[in-house]
Amino acid sequence: KSAKLKVDNEHYFEIIDSMKKENGMKRIWTSLFILVAYSLTTTASLADICCNRTVSSRIKGIDGIAPSDIRLLYKAVDSGFIYHGSRELDCPLSVEMNIGSDPDYLIDCSLETMNSDQQCRSYIDFSGGGGEWKYRPCEHYYIFRASLIDPHHGNAVLTGPHHVSWHGTIHDFTPYDNSGYRIRSLLKELIQYLRPFDDKIYDYERTPRLCEIDPEKDEVESKETITIHIRNIVDHQNRPSKDFQSILLKPKLGKIKNGVQHGAYYVFKVGSQASVDVIYEAPDICDLDTEIIEVYNSCYLNLPMSSVLPEEKIQQSKIKIKPKTPERFKMKYHHTMTLQYGQFLLKSTGKGKIPCTINWQETPPSIKCDGRVTADWKGHAGSCKFDGDSSFGLHYKGHVKLTEDSPSKIIIEKTGDDELGGNFNIICSGITQKVPADFPIPALEEDRKLEFDLKSGGTKSFTVPGGTTYSYNIDLKCKKKANK
Repeated sequence: KSAKLKVDNEHYFEIIDSMKKENGMKRIWTSLFILVAYSLTTTASLADICCNRTVSSRIKGIDGIAPSDIRLLYKAVDSGFIYHGSRELDCPLSVEMNIGSDPDYLIDCSLETMNSDQQCRSYIDFSGGGGEWKYRPCEHYYIFRASLIDPHHGNAVLTGPHHVSWHGTIHDFTPYDNSGYRIRSLLKELIQYLRPFDDKIYDYERTPRLCEIDPEKDEVESKETITIHIRNIVDHQNRPSKDFQSILLKPKLGKIKNGVQHGAYYVFKVGSQASVDVIYEAPDICDLDTEIIEVYNSCYLNLPMSSVLPEEKIQQSKIKIKPKTPERFKMKYHHTMTLQYGQFLLKSTGKGKIPCTINWQETPPSIKCDGRVTADWKGHAGSCKFDGDSSFGLHYKGHVKLTEDSPSKIIIEKTGDDELGGNFNIICSGITQKVPADFPIPALEEDRKLEFDLKSGGTKSFTVPGGTTYSYNIDLKCKKKANK
């Protein structure tokens, strides 16, 4: 960001015109060179915050003074802005001289007059060869006072009041004569007491530069609401920031339930305690993730909170979020088998839902699945046919593999099975016979592991030697991540 020196065009040329008539072109070019050189040497460093501020002047007690004299007073005050900046800051304030605007700060001036003992009288001027009646203005004792104030926060005084005084007539304000130059010099000298403006305003505002983020918990569940305490909001000198300052919070995943939302940011006033309590709600997620809460300061002081924009990130904090995976889910089992040896043919279809439980208290979270499935059997051997059904108990164990850099996994493997019996109809030569029998489940490789995404589940299918195809499906029915 480049430093800026912004001057209202009308006032700028009035000042240049005044300088030209007072000191000639040599002074003008020297001044312009200084301005350009100063702006080129004030590039913002990473450690500085560059905020634009408008500073205007206001003079009270000028009723009855000629407009040309009033302009002279304003010129004298405004010309003090030309070298307004401090060489200690890399970010001088942007100065805009516009008497009719609503500035951030005011040079609040007042002019007081005290009559002298000299009598006001008319006289005859013979300098032109003939007599001409003229009026001799009264001489006064003038006191000019000035303060730098904040008109938006109770007219708080940043510095002042300071004053200068002189003795003369109203005509002493006539531009470009010797007396007028003396008065302009006095007012410029007065403004010196109020400068450097950038140092004084920066010191007064106490822009937040650092804070502490203290969440109620370092690890939260999906959709859980907690309070995040933003404490010790301080400026560059570790002083509590002013209560009218704002900070903005930006969550990566979740949302904030209080404050004033402006796009992706939530705006809060620093307040009298230089601390803010933020109500945070974790997102509805299905996988392990990390929330990042960022805190920003702002250059905007006198705007509605809904219009405040961030300037500089001053702090951030991380909160771990546990996924919204249920403690219980069901795994769908399905198999198809076809076996044929000569005249012997056997076909089987099996299916069932196996309840599973996740123990999130263990590390890593453990999984246990126990359930019952049924199978239909059909086949023939020569002229005999048979059909029937049977049931089996299936047992699995596993764990949840939680990772942040890649999708977390559910890993399950079979640990055993039980034959729970069945009934078969055998039909040979027109004779049907019902035979209770146990029929073993089709062989499953015991070392095969089933792996599913924790967020979405999915289907795993494979075929083992002997012509049997297995299919396992997990539907966790979890929503996608959502910021809002």
